[in-house]
Amino acid sequence: MREHREKEDRHFFGPCLQYFTEAEKVDMLRAFDEFDRALIHEKYRAIVEDLEQPNNQRRAGSTRR
Repeated sequence: MREHREKEDRHFFGPCLQYFTEAEKVDMLRAFDEFDRALIHEKYRAIVEDLEQPNNQRRAGSTRR
């Protein structure tokens, strides 16, 4: 998996960036940051909601007991 990711980074994503303007790169980075921030909040919101449930009603796959 590591080799695949390195190949993508060096031979695909890097070269593709040359086709975008600086403004487009800034916009993409800003959009990714917003998406990433929302994603982490969703993750922890789900954990809190799961912990608020009685033990017998927790979602499958919960690691907390």
